[in-house]
Amino acid sequence: APDTVGGVAAGAGGGVLAGGGFRGAAWLGDTAAALGVGDGFVAGFTADGQPRFTARFGGDATESVGRIASRGDEIWAAARFDGALRFAGHTLHAGDAGGAALLAIADGGAEQRALLVGGDGYEQIADVASSVAGVAFAGTLQSAPTGASTSAPRLDVTVDGQAFAIEGSAAAFVASRPR
Repeated sequence: APDTVGGVAAGAGGGVLAGGGFRGAAWLGDTAAALGVGDGFVAGFTADGQPRFTARFGGDATESVGRIASRGDEIWAAARFDGALRFAGHTLHAGDAGGAALLAIADGGAEQRALLVGGDGYEQIADVASSVAGVAFAGTLQSAPTGASTSAPRLDVTVDGQAFAIEGSAAAFVASRPR
């Protein structure tokens, strides 16, 4: 995929936040080179468009940011990744069809923590909202193609450490996390 911006949000002090992904190298206030095939980023800009910070994360394959939300000094970014994602001192592992994570980033760009949405299929966080109480996120889960299986599809997925088994080939989810 080419360089993308997947989401924008209002930032601190009337600034703007943008999140997306890039391959090779990108100008994000300074030149950044991708760690793997492509990296994800969240960048903060002042109200007059000057770069404030960039939080860039990567792994051994492709990573990108879709939706983002902020409240006070905390930014939440919905990420998709293949392979392994290194963030906040941890390595998250995606299933065969990729994985999703909700990433917490401090205003200023410091990596804080990640909430993994992972399983044996395709996971995507479609939207994220932040409030004084915490963060809410919603998305979809789909089973990975299994060929000519005659058994009923089943999704085994983990959302922020909570394991779920879902009968069927697709499901939607809504989750929240207190501040």
